[in-house]
Amino acid sequence: VTSYLVDLNLLPNTQYYYRVRALNSNLCESPNSNVIPVLTKNDAVVWYNAKWSNVSGPTENLNSIIRDAYKVGDPGRPSFETKNLKVESNGLLTIGKDQHVTVHGLINTVDDKIVVEDDGMIHQISQGDNTGKITVKRNVTFTTARQQYNYMISPVKDQKMKYIFGADGSGVPYIQYVMRLNEPTNVFVNDGDGIYAQGKGYAVKEAKTAYVSNDGVAFFKGIPANGDFEYPLSNTPNRGYNLSGNPYPSHLDLKKLYDDSKNSEGGHYISSTFRFWDNKSNDVIGQQGGSYQGYAYALFNASSGVGTKAP
Repeated sequence: VTSYLVDLNLLPNTQYYYRVRALNSNLCESPNSNVIPVLTKNDAVVWYNAKWSNVSGPTENLNSIIRDAYKVGDPGRPSFETKNLKVESNGLLTIGKDQHVTVHGLINTVDDKIVVEDDGMIHQISQGDNTGKITVKRNVTFTTARQQYNYMISPVKDQKMKYIFGADGSGVPYIQYVMRLNEPTNVFVNDGDGIYAQGKGYAVKEAKTAYVSNDGVAFFKGIPANGDFEYPLSNTPNRGYNLSGNPYPSHLDLKKLYDDSKNSEGGHYISSTFRFWDNKSNDVIGQQGGSYQGYAYALFNASSGVGTKAP
């Protein structure tokens, strides 16, 4: 045998020393060799014992391994960029409010070891298959009557929308209705559990009063979505409204989305006006379909860059 692979889970960019000795078929050993120095490859940095193995942390060309708790936004825990991101079983990566982690490669994590708090984001540049489920939180304020709906979309794969606020002791979800918009009639219809479809938005009714707090936290658990995809839009004459949203656990540039929708004739496949539902200004509970005047929507024009808040 002239070579032998030993997986010692060594730290990258670290000096180690070893000796070797031979063992024949009769179990006779040779003397130890001299001490041989070796420097492990510098393609990843490890967060462990409250510090990075290279002191400065990862870069867009350097992989990162989270082997300990790291909360982005805490003192000494800034947002960072990395090539590939790996979170091990003893690690925990929490991305706080207004903080971010930018991943230029892929994400490989043990389930439930990455948590993205409300208004935090994990921004992924490349396309490919991530491994492991993460948790993304969204804060929602409920009304006392619990009759309003929120437009929501899952930023992770395979999340059933009816269970984002959990369930009671009998397993019954706190959400009673998840609705999809039927574009030809401009009317919302019941969609059961709200099965995941990338790009598909839902109108989610507020949690039942059994969910005691008016400050709700929606939990989306699944593999983080990334990369380009096609989402079919319906366009019936005199209708054309589709309920969609941001399918990623990061920000989305609406102006770029609109600019990318140009057709061969110089126009666009989608309208420049995006509508955002704000139920705080809504006092209409029953559906009105095409007769609704839209006063509870905030507007953003991606062509001019001008927005109008809801009343």
